[in-house]
Amino acid sequence: MIVPRLILMLCLPVLLAFAAGDDPRKRYQKEIDHASLQIDAARKAYQAGSTAAFQSALSEIAAATERCDQILRAPGKNNARNLGQFKKAEIRLREILRRLDQLTNETAVDDRKPIQAAREVVQRIHDQLLVDITSRRKLN
Repeated sequence: MIVPRLILMLCLPVLLAFAAGDDPRKRYQKEIDHASLQIDAARKAYQAGSTAAFQSALSEIAAATERCDQILRAPGKNNARNLGQFKKAEIRLREILRRLDQLTNETAVDDRKPIQAAREVVQRIHDQLLVDITSRRKLN
């Protein structure tokens, strides 16, 4: 009786993650979705005049993009077989860059510095994904 309980206790986190839809192959999409939501949050915070929330949302965009890149390049993965994931991430990051450009156009010149900082991070990761997709070299 103790052995089945022990097995259940050891497997419970995996089962809960599976039930919650935490597929390791799709975590990068969740990070990109989070970054996209943060653009909306930054826009609302800017319109409300909340500078701290605006800057926090922009820093979260950069952090979510970096986490996406880390997930895609996780050690132990054969990334040469996952170029589809890289391409999907590249397309979504291109959309985030476009939305950051729109947000830049909506803000005052004095308030654009944090947007540019977040955009530089997203652009760097986007460019690296493009290089990895087109170069056909080992990605790790």
